[in-house]
Amino acid sequence: MIIINLECEDMVESPEEKGNEPIRSQDLKGTKVIDTDGIKFGTVQELMIDPITLTVTGMVVRKGFNKNVLIQRDYIERIGVNCVMLKIPPIIKSMEVIDINGEKVGKVKEVFGETANSIELIEISTGLMNKSLKIPQHEIHGVGEKVILRHTKEEYMR
Repeated sequence: MIIINLECEDMVESPEEKGNEPIRSQDLKGTKVIDTDGIKFGTVQELMIDPITLTVTGMVVRKGFNKNVLIQRDYIERIGVNCVMLKIPPIIKSMEVIDINGEKVGKVKEVFGETANSIELIEISTGLMNKSLKIPQHEIHGVGEKVILRHTKEEYMR
């Protein structure tokens, strides 16, 4: 199911549409960050800028009550007046992981090989005697509020 967020209707498609005006960083603070399904991921807290190239490398996004997450530039599709749209949902540490049946497998402990639009694998802490699982990217069925794996928990625990 795709949820359409009407507050993102005014997304700027190209620099020509906006008149090529720069966006002030202070105007982005508090702006909604919307994931690929149109669901609010968080709000912009600050921009990260490379001191050598003076380019934006990412943004710190407040997710939930008191959790800040760094979103790399490669995850950002575009910036609009009322929201920032992500092109891929980020997988973050401590995110819950469930199997294809909805059973909890654990929480994301680490993300490896993060590049422009993909990851190599994630490490999941299962909570069972400090056991962890390494799951390659092709075993991830989807990402939303939780990471969903392609198979059952039992298949991964073998």
